[in-house]
Amino acid sequence: MNTESHKKSVVRVRFPGQTKPQSFLLGQLPFKYGEKVVALSERGMTVGYINSFPFDLPDSQKAGKIYHIERYATDQDILEYKEAYQEQREAKTIFVDFVSELKLEMTLKDIEFSELGKKVTFYFTAPTRVDFRELLKKLNHSLKLKIELRQVHEGHGDLGDIGPCGQELCQFINSVMDSGCSQHKKCNEYKCRLDYKDPFYEDKRSRLPKIGEIISTHTNEKGRVLRLDLWNEEFELLTEQGAVKKFVSDLWKH
Repeated sequence: MNTESHKKSVVRVRFPGQTKPQSFLLGQLPFKYGEKVVALSERGMTVGYINSFPFDLPDSQKAGKIYHIERYATDQDILEYKEAYQEQREAKTIFVDFVSELKLEMTLKDIEFSELGKKVTFYFTAPTRVDFRELLKKLNHSLKLKIELRQVHEGHGDLGDIGPCGQELCQFINSVMDSGCSQHKKCNEYKCRLDYKDPFYEDKRSRLPKIGEIISTHTNEKGRVLRLDLWNEEFELLTEQGAVKKFVSDLWKH
């Protein structure tokens, strides 16, 4: 990256199936938080969304190659993403069907396409080591892609860049796919971002009290904080009188 790039605005872009966002040069694009964009992810050029405000890259990171965001995502980009995601869903169904047919003791946790869609990695858990040679043959014959099967351990973070909610429940995927699934099945929209200290939400959280904290407001209400709405910078308070009221962050008496 040349020295000119150091002076340009950098933002983070998050891609579905990856918990850690990647940094990109914003270039001449007008900044829009949450805007869907096309950029070069670890899986090739795909749709993601901007999930930070512009910032200066730390000196320790300037030696690495930082790419520009290609463009804002068009309707055609979204359509192609939907088609690619549908292929992933079909690959998942094929895998599960073969596992059932072969009576293998393994549970699929997630799948990941890479090498511009030419390779698929299946992450699975199993109580013991699994002989999946026959499964691999069937998958190769059916999918005609480079296949990798990777056994991971439940609850130990071995899924690498697979999101904590998985592809099926990813809020970003739900927004792109216009999913009709009920809200309680969707990923908590703050979970993956806060787990990795997204600067946008870190800033908003700093303006609000902590859940469970006993506080007072500038309207002389006192009580315990029940929940936070980070996006709108609001909090709910269970008052001493037993009422639940919502307040904006400015009414919190620090």
